[in-house]
Amino acid sequence: MAAFEALGIEPVYHMISIIRRQATEELDGWRKIALEGGTAEDVRKILDPYAVVLDNPPAMFPELLYEAYPDAKFILTVRDPAE
Repeated sequence: MAAFEALGIEPVYHMISIIRRQATEELDGWRKIALEGGTAEDVRKILDPYAVVLDNPPAMFPELLYEAYPDAKFILTVRDPAE
């Protein structure tokens, strides 16, 4: 997160910022997507104000991110949960 901010690429969407801001509306949006299914439009409603997206919950829905932002650059890292 700090790297993007240092490069002047802001605002950055990260779970810690949601918690700090107590962004219940955003959390409710992700809860709806997780429990009921979501659309690219649902994702855009949450993420459009941001230049960079990191961490969960967005990382849990890569297909919706691709659909919502087809021209975006994506770096998806995957690791073994046992690590």
